[in-house]
Amino acid sequence: MKILITGANGYIGSALTRALGESHEITGLVRHLSDTKHSYQVIGDICGINAEDVSGFDCVVHTAAVAETTANQAELQRVNVEGAKCIARACHDAGVKRLINLSSVKAAGEGNVGCLVPDQPTSAYGLSKLQAEKEINAVLEGSKTRVVHLRFPLVYGVDIQNNFKKLIDICRSPVPLPFASLTASRSYCFVGNLIQLIEQELMAPESDLVVYVADPGPMTLPALLAELSSLQGYKMRLMRFPEALLEIGVRLAKPSYAKQLFGNAVVDVSATQRSFKDWQPISTVDALRYLEIGRDGRI
Repeated sequence: MKILITGANGYIGSALTRALGESHEITGLVRHLSDTKHSYQVIGDICGINAEDVSGFDCVVHTAAVAETTANQAELQRVNVEGAKCIARACHDAGVKRLINLSSVKAAGEGNVGCLVPDQPTSAYGLSKLQAEKEINAVLEGSKTRVVHLRFPLVYGVDIQNNFKKLIDICRSPVPLPFASLTASRSYCFVGNLIQLIEQELMAPESDLVVYVADPGPMTLPALLAELSSLQGYKMRLMRFPEALLEIGVRLAKPSYAKQLFGNAVVDVSATQRSFKDWQPISTVDALRYLEIGRDGRI
């Protein structure tokens, strides 16, 4: 299969390029040419893409986006929303058979999410991702291009540098942290589980419009930190502190951290597992043990 991957030199895009390149003909679409190891097309602005850029491909996997941590409102609208709309228009005009859009669970909201939970995004990033899905759907309605939106939480894997890496690094702190009493559960997404689902989607004759992807079995923060600490050869010290008092302190000092620490954010992937019988995701614990984190925090 001939596949075009947008944002092919990003974290997920580059992992996809390597994995899918073993059995498919892959071309990466990038803003700047960073290396010559892979077949890349260079496009300075995702909004400038047209039918000629995607012509001849069986599938386009759209990973290019502005990240939540670095985005401002104008960039979110131009890249995440308008860029996605332009990708859909190009696929429509070129007659591409399949578009896989990498969205985010933030398009559904900040708490527990799944196919039975109504979309209620609250962050600017989440709103941009939901709007992008709607724009793509509007452009491709009635066309020969089949689209699926993949929604997943925080991704981790080899060489990751996002908030998950911060969790890995904090495990080496010599200072005891007051997190032992936290009970909120969250889902994470091993990049290998995401890639395996995309491989399954490439071969599926049909699937739901929105598909949720995550590791099976959420984890509490204390359990995750304990596992990360153990894998690095450390014994992290966590103190028990009344959760209600800790939440008050966090809301006063760092209100943006409150939902991450005290709110459940579990992704229900049961519908995905029913639809993709051959998708066999591994748990977060098994994925971390597979990755073999070193004492310096490097994966």
